[in-house]
Amino acid sequence: MKKISLIALLALTVLATGCSGQKIKSEIQDAVVYDPGYEIQIIQDKETRTGFLDAVTAWMDQNGYQYTVDQEGTKHDNDKLTVEYVGYWNWDMATYLNYSKIEGFNQGQRVRQIEFSSGNLPSKFGNSEKRIQLMLDVMFGRKTVEEANAQL
Repeated sequence: MKKISLIALLALTVLATGCSGQKIKSEIQDAVVYDPGYEIQIIQDKETRTGFLDAVTAWMDQNGYQYTVDQEGTKHDNDKLTVEYVGYWNWDMATYLNYSKIEGFNQGQRVRQIEFSSGNLPSKFGNSEKRIQLMLDVMFGRKTVEEANAQL
C-alpha cells in the first residue's frame, strides 16, 4: 500500500508540474516612472527572431517613447533606460514563443526584469507580439502582472 501511495504521489507531482500554464513574472527594483519623455536605448539581440524587436519598437511607437536601437555589444547609455531582451521559440506542430525575458538597466544597474514562460498547455500557441507587448506594459507600469496574465 505504501508503494502504491508513493507512485500515486509521484504521478500527481509530474502531472501538476508538467501541465503548467503560461505566465508573466516581474522583478521591479526601482520606483521610477519611465514615462514617454524618458529616452530608451534598445540593444538588439542577434540570436532572437527579428519579430521580437519589431514588437518592442511597435509598442514604443504606440506609447510615444523616443528610442534608439543599437547592436548587441554596444555599451549602455547611462542617460537612458537601456532595454535588453531575449526570446526562444519552440516547435510543437507549430512555432510558439516558449520563453522570453526583457530587462531594463538604469545607470548601469538592472532595475526591471520581466519574464514570460509559455507552459505546456494548448494555450502556449498564442500571439507572440501580444505577449511581448504585455511584458512591456508590465515593465513600464501600464499593467500589473495580474492584469497582464489575465490577458494571456
